[in-house]
Amino acid sequence: MVRFRDGHAMIPAEVGFMELNTYLHFDGTCDEAMTFYADILGGTIVSRLRFREMEDHSMVPEDRLDMVANMQLKIGDRTLMASDGMQPPKGGHSGYSLQLNLADLDEARRIFDALTRDGSQMMPFGPTFWARGFGMGSDRFGVDWMVNCD
Repeated sequence: MVRFRDGHAMIPAEVGFMELNTYLHFDGTCDEAMTFYADILGGTIVSRLRFREMEDHSMVPEDRLDMVANMQLKIGDRTLMASDGMQPPKGGHSGYSLQLNLADLDEARRIFDALTRDGSQMMPFGPTFWARGFGMGSDRFGVDWMVNCD
């Protein structure tokens, strides 16, 4: 069973169901960033809605109409969501990191290198006392990542 609000499917209505998803806010680079993540992480873009495509976009500034209102990327059984928003994000991307945990060391290194290629590496990928491989860095969109291989 699914709950509906204003004709849109919300969440399954099972008792006790809860899902926590990450929602990123970009300033005009949402489409590029999410496509980048889909390519690197092997995900699938399942939806993309531009402000112009919304039934009522009267409150959206004219210069943002072609930006992404909502986008969803499915990676395994997880969903990464994002938007360009009706206004530029406050403070950019700070105060959090997206964390990936992989079993394959070579794949973890490949993903870390690809994510940080045009960004920065705060802690280069390598062995630690808790993992066979771990690295911290930022991608070219300013999103912080931690990649771990137990």
